[in-house]
Amino acid sequence: MGMPASTDRYWTPADVLAEFPESNGTRYECIAGELLVTPVPRVAHELAVTDLCAALAEVVGKRRALRALADLRLTADSLVQPDAFVLESPLAGHASWAEVSRPLVVIEVLSPSTASVDRGRKRRLYQRAGVPEYWILDLDARRIERWTPASDEPEILQDQLAWADPVSGAKAVIHLPTFFAAVWGP
Repeated sequence: MGMPASTDRYWTPADVLAEFPESNGTRYECIAGELLVTPVPRVAHELAVTDLCAALAEVVGKRRALRALADLRLTADSLVQPDAFVLESPLAGHASWAEVSRPLVVIEVLSPSTASVDRGRKRRLYQRAGVPEYWILDLDARRIERWTPASDEPEILQDQLAWADPVSGAKAVIHLPTFFAAVWGP
């Protein structure tokens, strides 16, 4: 997520953490020196993230499928806060986000103000960092775009999302029409 905020300064992860130590729901991220600022998401966005994390937690456990304002540093010049992610192993309560080297899955939910960054800068960052799967939830189109590090084009999922946990082999299968109907409500 994120809209470019300023091009007159090169932002580092340390700069972002120093200038914005706590937020009021606004996300502050940087990729390759660019500061990205994202406002509080809409209700449907939060419902989608909650429901998807709950479905994934049934397979991998709630300490591995996380939705959090986590400051992830996937490269030396990036600090991102994905909507959700799945970790290889659970984090203990005393862990810091700096201990997360590479999630197995990163999930972003599109909004009109973030679509170009999610599909562009963030996608390239996640691919460069070797994140095995990057899922972009397009709530309005009711589909998921699945990217891998080698993808030139996303796999477009509209009927079901099937994912096998590489750690346990357990499988998650989400019927997408039902998932999106639950997000949007009756």
